[in-house]
Amino acid sequence: MKVETVAPLLVLLLGFTGLSCSPISEAPAQESETVRQGRRIFLSDACPTCHGQDRMGTNNGPSLQGLRTRWTEENLIRFLREPSAFRQSDPRLQQLADRYKTVMPGPLRSDEARLQTLARYLLPD
Repeated sequence: MKVETVAPLLVLLLGFTGLSCSPISEAPAQESETVRQGRRIFLSDACPTCHGQDRMGTNNGPSLQGLRTRWTEENLIRFLREPSAFRQSDPRLQQLADRYKTVMPGPLRSDEARLQTLARYLLPD
């Protein structure tokens, strides 16, 4: 056989061998409906403009990763309902406000169920 014919067959054979020896990867965990709805709210309220699509922060707003270490669901909902009032009572939030000059707006719609869904999305287990 010619090298031009053998080479593609060898690559194909090695590819199949590699696939058969590779560990079976687990399928990603199913997203809950709350996570899907929370992401929709996050996107529709333009949160990524300041906090980034991946919630890692931008020059306009801090990262939203690891919020569970500093927030309870109840406190985060209170903050989301009225960020400016909450910020005045929390020195850490005042420091963030000094660093990021963009003022965080309140939610577009502040019904309790919507805020709870957003908080649960931002505070994954």
